[in-house]
Amino acid sequence: MSIPSYELNIFNVLRSISTKQLDGYKNIPDNIKNKFVTVVVSRWLSGTNDPYALVKLNETVLPYIFSLYQYPELLYFLMVSSIPERHNKKFFWVKRGSTNKSVNIRVEIVSSFYKISTKQAKTYVSLLNFDDFVEMAKYLGMDDKEYMNKLKNECNLKRE
Repeated sequence: MSIPSYELNIFNVLRSISTKQLDGYKNIPDNIKNKFVTVVVSRWLSGTNDPYALVKLNETVLPYIFSLYQYPELLYFLMVSSIPERHNKKFFWVKRGSTNKSVNIRVEIVSSFYKISTKQAKTYVSLLNFDDFVEMAKYLGMDDKEYMNKLKNECNLKRE
């Protein structure tokens, strides 16, 4: 029979603090306690919309976060004491969008033609029509058949 491994999850820690479980730190196995970073937990707790909870956290925990870093259990108790009784917040992770975004052909043509950034080119795209893109592509030497078909597809035009 294998022993289930315990993984330190920030959301479990935040839940135990927000529900005022004083034994939450004691429930963490000894070999995992070194992964408990009080600065990270305090930053997550400071992301509240409750101004009273934020003031209490700033007055109770933050002045001691670096001077008492060697005593994470004491800091855990301070964090529990800084949470107001009415505070029952659900913590969740917001997934970031994809960073692998391809630049569309129209933006590429405009940024190459005017020698501007893609961010600036995105504002110009709405001002131009299909014929303008074709002229710019021909001027830049991007007028091969495959490239023009991609441009037509992007502009939602029918293929000839």
